[in-house]
Amino acid sequence: MFCVDQIVTEHYPALAERPFYRPLLRPILRRMLHEEEFFRFAERYPHLHGIDFVEQALDYFDCSYAVSARQRENIPATGRVVIIANHPIGSLDGLCLLKLIDEIRSDVRIVANDLLHSLVPLRSCLLPVRNMTGNSSRQHLRRISQALENEEAVIIFPAGEVSR
Repeated sequence: MFCVDQIVTEHYPALAERPFYRPLLRPILRRMLHEEEFFRFAERYPHLHGIDFVEQALDYFDCSYAVSARQRENIPATGRVVIIANHPIGSLDGLCLLKLIDEIRSDVRIVANDLLHSLVPLRSCLLPVRNMTGNSSRQHLRRISQALENEEAVIIFPAGEVSR
């Protein structure tokens, strides 16, 4: 699914080579990012990708949401749309919103930190950007533009981080 060492080496190579990384920082990052729990989840559900993965993750974390029929009517079933949302809880609220929109239309993706692209089962749902450094590649920006040209639904969390 993802590996802390791989993410750090790929995105922060200077940090990976620091003498304190392996003995001190790596164990903290592994625990903070729930690496072991992700491995167990991936072993249990290796066949899941995209929205199937999202649904199982929400079930696994016992996460649900309630939206009235009237509120659902505000979500266009076709055509390009940009959905701007707050991000108060963290990853789970993004997954809930993704699932909600997918119930109405299947052409939905989230603009997300490129570190999340390390979660292979979610890749088809993501449009990665480098919001931490502010230097997203033209390729990243082109993918967002392409999604909109293809009349897809694109979810953006403008703060790029949890808002609470």
